[in-house]
Amino acid sequence: MSERIPAGDHASAPRGRRATLAIAMLLGAALSSGCFDYDPLMPPGLFGAASTGTPSVGDRGELPCDVVDLLVTKCQSCHGETPRAGAPMALVTWDDLTAKSPSDPTKTAAELSLERMRSTTDPMPPRPAPAVGAAALGAFTAWLDGGTQQGACATDVAPTPLASSGPLGHLPCEVEDLLAARCRGCHAATPRNGALVPLVTYDDLARPAPTAPSETVAAYASARMHAADAPMPPAGADTLDPAAVAAFDAWIAAGQPEGSCEATPDPFAAAQTCSSGRIWTGGNGGSSEMHPGVACIACHTTIGRGSAPVFLAAGTVFGTAHDPDDCDGVRGGVTVEITDAVGRVYRRKANKAGNFYVEAAGDGFTVPYTARVIGADGASRWMNGAQYSGDCNSCHTAYGLNDAPGRVLAP
Repeated sequence: MSERIPAGDHASAPRGRRATLAIAMLLGAALSSGCFDYDPLMPPGLFGAASTGTPSVGDRGELPCDVVDLLVTKCQSCHGETPRAGAPMALVTWDDLTAKSPSDPTKTAAELSLERMRSTTDPMPPRPAPAVGAAALGAFTAWLDGGTQQGACATDVAPTPLASSGPLGHLPCEVEDLLAARCRGCHAATPRNGALVPLVTYDDLARPAPTAPSETVAAYASARMHAADAPMPPAGADTLDPAAVAAFDAWIAAGQPEGSCEATPDPFAAAQTCSSGRIWTGGNGGSSEMHPGVACIACHTTIGRGSAPVFLAAGTVFGTAHDPDDCDGVRGGVTVEITDAVGRVYRRKANKAGNFYVEAAGDGFTVPYTARVIGADGASRWMNGAQYSGDCNSCHTAYGLNDAPGRVLAP
């Protein structure tokens, strides 16, 4: 039998009256990024390990502007100067695009990129992100057919995210609730995952949008919520509640008046604690409650290869954002819902240690997938963006890897 011992007198991180709405479970960046380590489901040759991508070489400013525009909007959230989310190479400079592809040395990175953009079975950007538009695809094709001639488009280093400013507690509650629930996983006081602006205070939303100075940040955010080609939350996330978006739009139309709603705490700003107060001490005993917080698939495909169950997706739901490995997560009461690329839905209840898993099955599991955690009261935390790896704890470590801000959190 496994044994658990008290972990001490740990207090849970404070939670506001709408903490159940605060966003979590984020792996993705502005488009669909994620964690790929140890993933047995990874399509061969699609991505390498998260830290092995070839970094950018050469000078910026040597590509035609239409090529730069395509790369910035559709590729560089993963294929940036330092590739992330498992991307095998950078797609930033002329040298990057004319170099041989790491996965197919018979083609240049540009040639393979075009092939993937055109693919219906293995596309880039990966489904369900919107495909490259016909005009952009045509311009990229013409550039490639013309011999990948150098251009002279002025490009700058990626802009530095803005810092949050102004006091908390000056937004209307309907605005605060929407932003806390669906935006601040990236647009936090210190933006993460490629976000450029915080969406935390009244002042954050009232200032000019960096990419559209004639609009306020709030107005620009509304436009992105309604956009079909570059939506926010990004493609792959569940759509926003129309009533919440309508309330946000009405606030903007009324001139963005200040409110007085209590600010929702950022759950990822909490100190580390074992929120359950119980630690797994059973070793590799073969229990479904073993090693909460540890990367399940990585362990089962290395230490437990041949004897451990094969999981398509697995992880642990915790009560606070930075619980250490082997600390029990939530003791039941939550459900993890995973929807694969063809619409199959897998619902798994977290067990007494907070662990959940989807075992290999005959009906398959098609990546990328999306997920959310559903509380007993129906409140949800969403993962924004589609993902390829099912080894949730390999990114959702105590302090997060590959853009994850910390643990998978219960709502």
